[in-house]
Amino acid sequence: MKALIFLFSLGIFAGCCTTRPYSDAITPPQLLEINQLPSVPETIYSPNFVINTEMLVGENGSVSNVKLLNSSGDKEWDSLAVASIERWKFSPARLHDKPIKLLIRRKIKVKFANPVYMNLSEILCRTFDYADSAYQALKSGEDFSKVAERYSIESSNKMKGGSLGKVDIYRYPEEIQSQLLGLSENEFTEPLSYGENYIIFKRTGK
Repeated sequence: MKALIFLFSLGIFAGCCTTRPYSDAITPPQLLEINQLPSVPETIYSPNFVINTEMLVGENGSVSNVKLLNSSGDKEWDSLAVASIERWKFSPARLHDKPIKLLIRRKIKVKFANPVYMNLSEILCRTFDYADSAYQALKSGEDFSKVAERYSIESSNKMKGGSLGKVDIYRYPEEIQSQLLGLSENEFTEPLSYGENYIIFKRTGK
């Protein structure tokens, strides 16, 4: 069994290197992918196990300066949890459409569940129009890898036809998890919101 993370209540601070009152002009970061927290020792776990965190989300969506505002009571687990959260991925916060650093607080409730692995490929597009064009091409029967090479944002996966390999779907937010769980082999999703971008997943064979 592995610990999975379910997120509640987005943070109360905004700013660059210093905090300032949260502003309606700021578009907060959106969580894109998590790195699972380490397994929680039975000595500290309870059904209501919650940690309060503070983290700095950078202009590229990376995470740094992670702090646990309440200790679990196990210093080793706290250290491993911080290292795990630092590998999370967000879309960047924006102020007047410009990426900014943002200091946020999140309350994280930890639950246990078995990982669910799928072989996945993706097409990641900057706009919905591009994603919809890719989706229409797929519906017409075009090969997924070819469509990925044509429409995907430049990335290491683009040159692999969008292949992600074997992925634990719990790395993604719950709304994406539910879409992936509904896929049979060789089926693909409609374009899904993915931070500032749009993404299409395909469940591939073994």
